[in-house]
Amino acid sequence: MEEKKIRSLVKSISWRIIVLFNSIIVMFFFVHDVSKSIMYSVIINSISTVLYYIHERIWNKLKWKRS
Repeated sequence: MEEKKIRSLVKSISWRIIVLFNSIIVMFFFVHDVSKSIMYSVIINSISTVLYYIHERIWNKLKWKRS
């Protein structure tokens, strides 16, 4: 069974939202500035979202260990 592109996209976005909040909290401990923490976290997580989506689509094409 192949996962639809929209499902991969929604999964990517929902996961990145969770990770974004985590990143903001962790980043705050390093920079001690809320606005910089948010900015850095948004940039990092935006890039990560795209990479995760590509990763999911590649893995979805592989037949390895599928029933």
